Amino acid sequence: MSELEINKELDAESEKAADNAEETKSTENENIKNEEPEAIEATSEEKPPETTDYEVLAREDMRELIAMFPHLAGKTSVAELENPLRYAALRDLGLSPREAYLATSAPIHRYDNRSHLSGAVPRRAGSASDMLGAAELASARELFADLSDREIQKLYKKVSK
Repeated sequence: MSELEINKELDAESEKAADNAEETKSTENENIKNEEPEAIEATSEEKPPETTDYEVLAREDMRELIAMFPHLAGKTSVAELENPLRYAALRDLGLSPREAYLATSAPIHRYDNRSHLSGAVPRRAGSASDMLGAAELASARELFADLSDREIQKLYKKVSK
C-alpha cells in the first residue's frame, strides 16, 4: 500500500472515531436533557414543610376563647392568659383551645361543677350540733373514763370536722 492509501484509511478511521464520539456526546446530552425535567419534577414534588404562623394561630385561639369564656373579653392575646407557656405546650400536643385553657387556668365557678354545693348552704358557724348531747356524753364517759367532759367535747369536735 502506498502512503497515500494508508493516510486515506487513517483519515477515514479517525472520521469514524470522531463521528462515534459525537454520537456518544449527543446521546449523553439527550440523556442529560431527559434527566433534567425528571430532576425538576422530583424537586417540585418535594415541597418544603409548611411553617406555622403562630401569631395567626394565637389570634384565632383568642377569638375562640373569648367566644367560649366571656370573662376574657378584655384580653387581646394568648400571652395574657394565666400560664401562656403551658397553654402553648398543650396546644402543640394537639389539645383544642378550650381544653388547653381549662387545663391551665384556675377553676371558673361557672364551669366548676362543685360550685352549687357551697352556694346553697352557708358554712355553719359553731352551732350546737358541734357538741355532744347529754346521752352521747354519758356514753362517751364510759368509753373515755380517764378524760374530762371538756376533753371529750374537744375530741368530738376534732373527729367530727
